[in-house]
Amino acid sequence: EVTVTVTYPDANLNSRAKDSLTITYDYTNLAGTLVPGVTLTLTETDVNTGIFTGKVTIGATFSPKPGTKVTFKAVDKTPITTTPAMTEWLPAKTVSADLNIRTHTGVLTVSATEIGPGSKFKITVLDPDLNTNIYGADTLTVRVRSTTDPTGITVTLTETGANTGIFEKTIGTKLTTPIPADTIHISVGDTIQVVYLDAANAEGVATSTIWSIQVVSVDPTISFDKTFYKVGETATIVVEDLDANTNPTAIDTITVVLSSTSDPIGVSLTLAETDVNTGVFRGSVLLTSDPTV
Repeated sequence: EVTVTVTYPDANLNSRAKDSLTITYDYTNLAGTLVPGVTLTLTETDVNTGIFTGKVTIGATFSPKPGTKVTFKAVDKTPITTTPAMTEWLPAKTVSADLNIRTHTGVLTVSATEIGPGSKFKITVLDPDLNTNIYGADTLTVRVRSTTDPTGITVTLTETGANTGIFEKTIGTKLTTPIPADTIHISVGDTIQVVYLDAANAEGVATSTIWSIQVVSVDPTISFDKTFYKVGETATIVVEDLDANTNPTAIDTITVVLSSTSDPIGVSLTLAETDVNTGVFRGSVLLTSDPTV
């Protein structure tokens, strides 16, 4: 929110009430088009002060293009004090003040640098320049490509909420066609690249940021919390499997089959990921000699 103040005693026409003053401003919109002469009404701060103020909210009242300036203008119709020798007023004078709309360097991050085939990854971009509507969620686009699909796909990221400047989207990967929306075609050994074009960084220069992800396939490892157990104890099973970490924003699960000499058919056991995006799965089972359990 920006407060505009104009001190103009000549506009204090009513000494018993607050007066108003109309000024204008010019700005460049998000499409790069100059929008001239937008009016703004200022109100006197109190009776008989000759000081006028008004407010505009960037991203609500209007949305200027980052890296440009907004010029506020007030016209002084009587620019000097009158004297008896004057036969006419001097020409009106326009006074102005500029508001510079700064730019920021966008920051691209991705939830992983290495994923298994079929896994998802979350893309996050922090760029206040794209927060053009402070009352709603804005969007931006990035390009995602892979060795298998060098052309890639355009992905739309949505702001996490009104006025956050943080944009997110979770993308899938798939080894075989057909490829659904928001999914990139990959093969084991591929490099996935996420490319974000920042139209204007902090210096006002267009720059590209690239985040690379390797697609790997690894064999899982299985371990127990002890080397031997007694009947009646609980065994904890740990599986490390990057390929099974398919969702970077949620805790995944896998199923293992636990069998023994006494129970060759075994039982199915669900292991839960220890946390979001770890690829480590843990679960426990009671070791018993009771066949009814």
